Amino acid sequence: MTALREELAVAGPAGAWTVLPEGDVVGDVVGDPGEDEPGPDAVVRLVDAVVLRELGAEAAAHPALVRTAAQWREVMRAGPFAPGAAGVRQVLFLRDAPEPRLRRALVGRDWGGDQVVVRGREVYLRYAGTVEGSLAQHGTVLRYLDGVGTARDWDTVRAIGEALAGALARP
Repeated sequence: MTALREELAVAGPAGAWTVLPEGDVVGDVVGDPGEDEPGPDAVVRLVDAVVLRELGAEAAAHPALVRTAAQWREVMRAGPFAPGAAGVRQVLFLRDAPEPRLRRALVGRDWGGDQVVVRGREVYLRYAGTVEGSLAQHGTVLRYLDGVGTARDWDTVRAIGEALAGALARP
């Protein structure tokens, strides 16, 4: 999204840019509140404002979510499914960790041939068939958890991880 790239260049964290068509934002540094560098909350407000202005209220109903580079690496490391595992793999990024009772109900449910694993603020999904035919589509999982989140397929998660690694390797 061009407007988001331009806004990040002016008001975002140092070296921030959008990566991939989904508009995921990658930044070299995300400061702490009270510092000169925008912190995670400021980045969320910036992205939400640009989405509202450029795409309207319907798109803005899906708030931005922030993960640091370290958190992103942990998401990749913690993936419960073996590399090359059969089926489609996704990560559902949640704004908040689910309540324990909702988490237990989710993982205790029979999802057919699909697998659902919750680790912190991420839900790892492996679909035995297609996502469209699954009982565990991310919208269903979000309703089950009464949560806010966004899903990325594993190829996108890896691509963002590679973009982060490249950003962090730059002098």
